[in-house]
Parts: sequence; structure tokens; C-alpha cells
Amino acid sequence: MRKIIALLLPVFLLLPALAFAINNYKAGDQLYVHAPAGLVLRAKPDANGNKIATLPFGASVKVLKENLRKKAHSTSEFKNFSINGFWVKVRTADNKEGYVFDGYLSRNKALKMEQLQDADALFIERFLEQQSAKKGGRTELKKAPNRYQHYRQDFTNGASVEVNIGEGGSDYFVTFDAQTSAEEAYLIGLMLWFDGKAPMSSVNAKTGAIALTNESDTKQALIQVKNGVVTLRLGIAD
Repeated sequence: MRKIIALLLPVFLLLPALAFAINNYKAGDQLYVHAPAGLVLRAKPDANGNKIATLPFGASVKVLKENLRKKAHSTSEFKNFSINGFWVKVRTADNKEGYVFDGYLSRNKALKMEQLQDADALFIERFLEQQSAKKGGRTELKKAPNRYQHYRQDFTNGASVEVNIGEGGSDYFVTFDAQTSAEEAYLIGLMLWFDGKAPMSSVNAKTGAIALTNESDTKQALIQVKNGVVTLRLGIAD
């Protein structure tokens, strides 16, 4: 556990104040629901609008032109951290039309850990491969004496993952493509690593870096932005 904490603390770096969750989508784009408990589709762009349906985690929606990003909205995730965005009109896969809060939408396909099990690839590689093709093979990195694997895998959209596995625990360092925001990375880490709920969550009031951990402190996640690049670091102690 202490080894994983040591891995995570040095990357608790400067993160600008978080603004809006998903960046620069347009009419016609297909987006995916990342709300762990589902996302309410409403008849008008308002939290009090009549409920049409609840879209489950992972559902896809098509963005419609009407009222695109017209009305701002915000939801509180935990103390000192809210997800900000807009109401947007969408069409569901079964042709329902209505408004959803875009803070829980992403271009990244929403997947749970159990959907990413593969004998030939780690879950985090599989997740990134669902978003973009791999760029070449793994690049082997220098291993410390107590490490079994240490490598980097790049992807054609600019994302990458560095995997460091060994005695005491494992560390997965994801660098996202340029279109993924810090809030999207938070939602991805929350669902992949904590099944939608991290009992201990905090945000650094000065830097905006988001830290998540489970009750036993054996799983940790850290989301940060440095030089405009969003990263997600996942650690687990044996």
C-alpha cells in the first residue's frame, strides 16, 4: 500500500480549475453515457423537466442541432467538486428525443471492468483500444528489480498507457487524447476502478487535482492536467 502511495504522490501536480466536462462536440456526434447510475432524459432542458427515460451507463446518444449547448447546468459529485456543463438535445438508440446534461457524456465508449477481461491484454489497454487503434507494439521500459512488467503502449489518437507491475502492487498511468477532459477522466476512473463509487474522494482546492481511494486504501486514482494534457493514474496494492 505504501509503495502505491509513493507512486501517486509525486504526480499530484498543478491542475487548472475545472471548467466544462466534455469539449467541442457538435450536432451529429455520437456520445456515450458515463453516469454510473444512468442519465435522465428530460422533455425540456431543465432539472425539473418531465422525465422521458433513464439512459443506462454505456448508452449511446446522437447530438441534435436544436438548442445545442444552450443552457448551463452543474451537479455536485462530492465536497468542493462539481461537474459543469450544458443541457443538450439528443436522440437515443431507440429514437427517443429529449434533453440530457452533457457533463456525464463522453466520446469515449463507457465500459465496465468486467467488459474488458482478456487473457492477452490488461483491462486498461483494452479500454483505450475501444477508443482508438494501437500504434505499434509495446515499448519495453526499464524495470526495477522488484517489477515484473514495465512498458508503454501508444494509440493512434495520441493516448498512451504506461504499465508498471511488480511486488507490492501495480500502477497504470494513462495519458488521454487531446479531446478528453479532466471530468471525463474522473468518470472513467470512477467506473473502471471503483465500480461507480469511491468512498474517499477529494479535490485539491488550489490545483484542482482529483484524488479517489477505496475504504481499505488499497486502490487509488489521481486525475490531473499538466500543460493541457489530462492524465489518470490508477494504483493498486497487493
